[in-house]
Amino acid sequence: MRSLEWDRALIPRPAVWASLQSSAFIVFFVLCYAAMAVIAWTATCYLSFKPIGAKHYGVDVLYKQNNGYGDIDPQAYHQLYVQREEWFRAARVLASIVATLTIPVVTAVCTCAAVAFHQRKRLTLRQTMMLADKAWIDPGTWLRLLIVDGRRSIASSFLFAAIFLNLLGAIIAPLQQLFLSTATIKTPIWPIDINQVDIMDHFDNQAPLFDFGETTALLRDRLGSTGTTTPQAQLWSRNTTCDSLLTEGNCLIPDNHYSFGNISQLEDPFFTQLPSGFSTGLIRQFAPRINSTARRENITQEEFPQGCDTLPGAFYVKYENVSALNTFPGFMFEACMPANVSASPWKATRDRQDFSEVLYLAVNLTTAGGWDARVPLGTFFARITVNTSAGFFELPNYINGGIPGPLLADDPTVHAPGKCDVDCEPQTYLSNISRRAKPNTNSNEAVFNETYNLQTNPNKGPLLQNALALFGFGSFIDLRTREMQSNSFGIDNATALQAYRSYQCTGGMVPFLPLLRSEFGEEQIGNPVDGCSRLLDPEPANSAQLEIMYYLSSFVSNTDDAFPGERIANTFSAAAFLANQVWMLLGPLGVVEPGLTVDYDLGADMQIPVISLTGIIVVSAVLGLFLLVLLSVALYAWRTPTWTTTLDAFAMLRIGAAVGAPLRPARDSDEAENERWLLFPRNGAAGVAALDQLPGWVGDALHAEGSEAVGQLALGTGRKSTGRGGRLKYRCD
Repeated sequence: MRSLEWDRALIPRPAVWASLQSSAFIVFFVLCYAAMAVIAWTATCYLSFKPIGAKHYGVDVLYKQNNGYGDIDPQAYHQLYVQREEWFRAARVLASIVATLTIPVVTAVCTCAAVAFHQRKRLTLRQTMMLADKAWIDPGTWLRLLIVDGRRSIASSFLFAAIFLNLLGAIIAPLQQLFLSTATIKTPIWPIDINQVDIMDHFDNQAPLFDFGETTALLRDRLGSTGTTTPQAQLWSRNTTCDSLLTEGNCLIPDNHYSFGNISQLEDPFFTQLPSGFSTGLIRQFAPRINSTARRENITQEEFPQGCDTLPGAFYVKYENVSALNTFPGFMFEACMPANVSASPWKATRDRQDFSEVLYLAVNLTTAGGWDARVPLGTFFARITVNTSAGFFELPNYINGGIPGPLLADDPTVHAPGKCDVDCEPQTYLSNISRRAKPNTNSNEAVFNETYNLQTNPNKGPLLQNALALFGFGSFIDLRTREMQSNSFGIDNATALQAYRSYQCTGGMVPFLPLLRSEFGEEQIGNPVDGCSRLLDPEPANSAQLEIMYYLSSFVSNTDDAFPGERIANTFSAAAFLANQVWMLLGPLGVVEPGLTVDYDLGADMQIPVISLTGIIVVSAVLGLFLLVLLSVALYAWRTPTWTTTLDAFAMLRIGAAVGAPLRPARDSDEAENERWLLFPRNGAAGVAALDQLPGWVGDALHAEGSEAVGQLALGTGRKSTGRGGRLKYRCD
């Protein structure tokens, strides 16, 4: 009994037909891939110049006013850069995905386009099989193409185009890695401000009108307690020429601060209020600085000013105790500043200002016959010149490489074009300046009267401050001279004798002498008052005179020091630094609110991509060419209606059925002929010569030109089966 299925099979069925189809899916797939590639690369290039969501990586001005960070809170502002880092992370992930998909995407596109190509070109069966095998990704195929005989049998223009497209896509990721790197930069967090004393604060209408000796007393104490190895946090230098073998004593000491032992050997040493090396980070800021450099010259008696005690406004003191009986050492000392130093040399300006001060010293040390003098004897004349330059400089920051800027000629706090950009923060406030330092007269009747009027000026120059501290009223030499004249230290002879025998420190530190020590802090050899005042003789008057002579001898020579520079000049430079420090910080503090602020923002570490303009151009050109060719191939596959979707194994099965290829080993006479150029000739299609004669393209066997009847596709016959845009119909049963 026959089955129902058998009966149905015997019934004639009507013919079934369909048009050749094309799919836009491959174009959509390529567009998605291209979008990911372009977004990843564009974001990377953009982030190498500026962050996404902010104007630039440095300090950003979000509004028209130069308020630095905009009217938002620190967390919200820094979030702009956190988002930028998330963008960079996303771009790197997307780029990795694109690099992974490159070869699969190219293969998929080429597989679809291969169907359209083999319908349009009269290929051999071997050439079609090479496309179906995706031979463009097989290095063995590349080697066969280098051999003439092999190239003739397998080569096709599509195969070369597919190989080129694969190689082009494969080199994009290595090119990106070749030109692209990352760098760690600082991004803004929020500015922190520090109040600073401004030069203008000394001329504010609320600034002190008189100095009642406080600055002189403080300077005198510092001159006695500061040595050559004392760290000076506010001593700056643009560079140093010190000997690397003497780094500990001659250059930087612990905590990266300089000392006074080498101040005359430093390049452009100066005082500023912030600790040396302080960086404002991402913000450009300016601060006042003062540089006072001393020079000592030995002069003749004729060069010493005459009648200095009668010059208006001059500084002049004289101390002497020459033994009339020629039985005990004697001394005579004069100090003179012949200019009108009662008027302040300082100016109420933030622009650069320069001035000089000159101090003349005359030292006469004598002794009686048979006295074993331990001090240089004779008359000595010297001229001390201190040149002072003051103004503003740019503090170290990330923009200038962490190097302090030079002394500026103009006020940098005025935000004029070219002086400060969006990376500067405002530093000054309105200041009511209504007065200047007023000159005072000097009676010169005695040490007290000679120095008191000069001392009352709150804005003295650094050399005058030191002259008052070292030689004026209340100085070491002034007190010792008066004690010598009163013949008493205020202690009984028994106590004096005991102190003499033990050489105990009785009078405190002697100003200036600690600064005369060697760069390693070694005391002056043969000078018993270096360090502190001691009773050098049982008689207080004699001891005071000896102390004065040893003290004065230090201003003459220091022969036991191997310092390469001029030690006394170095000491006066150090003393001028201390004077500037005392004047700058002590004068207006507690009376005037500082009118200057310094902002700093050290930022947070973040990674950004770094790529040169050349790298951007090269990678963009290669990527653009690759995507253009890839999209063109995808459009080519889409615009051609094909008989099958891809040239895959099922398509080759159908072609093989049409050919009727025998199922037997490929070892025959044709194989031996091909073995001379094939790498793997045994038991495969490579040895079948018939594949080079059989057609491998699909044609339209029935349709005549312009016919609309149902056609029939056939292997290697008829005309090219383009499908006429999908209008023609073909048998499909």
